[in-house]
Amino acid sequence: MGVFSLTYMASMFCSNESIKWVTYPTQVLGKSCKILPVMLFNVLLAKRSYSVREYAQIGLITAGILVFNLGKTSSKGGSNSMMGIILLVCSLIGDGMTGSFQRIFMDEFRPSTHLLMAGMNIWSCVILLGPILISGQAAEGLTYCLAHPNIVSAILQFSLCSALGQNFVFYTITGPGPLACATITTTRKFFTILLSVLLHPDNSLAVVQWLAVGLVFSGLGGEIHQKWTKHQLAASASYDKLADDDRDGGAADWNLGDIESEHSDSTSSHASDVEDTK
Repeated sequence: MGVFSLTYMASMFCSNESIKWVTYPTQVLGKSCKILPVMLFNVLLAKRSYSVREYAQIGLITAGILVFNLGKTSSKGGSNSMMGIILLVCSLIGDGMTGSFQRIFMDEFRPSTHLLMAGMNIWSCVILLGPILISGQAAEGLTYCLAHPNIVSAILQFSLCSALGQNFVFYTITGPGPLACATITTTRKFFTILLSVLLHPDNSLAVVQWLAVGLVFSGLGGEIHQKWTKHQLAASASYDKLADDDRDGGAADWNLGDIESEHSDSTSSHASDVEDTK
């Protein structure tokens, strides 16, 4: 558990640090590709396999989010450096490794949702303890909180909301899996913007963004349909198995009844023969 906690923290550090070297739109576009490294490392590390249809669906979702973000961002406000791009790539690699290591861990140990959540948070605190003490940020943070005690309640509220939100994240990780979680976390901002457009007519989307919406919904729709089909096939197979078991059980009862009947007839016949002899 400590391994994927480390990759998770490394990914977060690289992502936050990259904003110093690249523009915010570039970071958003880079993180929009999060699903791809998760899928790639699931194949390389977790030995998962995906169909061509699944690759196509993930490709549609990723392409749609990229086009959507490109349609609403501009290059004003700074430039991108190679250092920032490297940090962004390292962040994506960390995302992919975290999802794969989580999948391997869950397949082997089958932890509960809250056990996984508590374990990752405890390991993350242990991993961060050294850096914040060495850098002096722990002392700075404590001094600031003592000087501004009103901020403590805001931190507690933020922590509570974060913990509640993490419940849903970890329920998704231990349920559908890390890839589904990556898909949800990647598309959430997309749906937030889309919902704001639908609720507030003053907001609008460019034509290319509406095309991106179509791409995303095509990918998500295909994924939902595929999961629904698998569920239906599994339910049908389970029903057929139960029906076969019922038929086999009925045949076994019928054969047992024949044996008992034959045994009873044989016993009666033998008793009659004894009586005749007497």
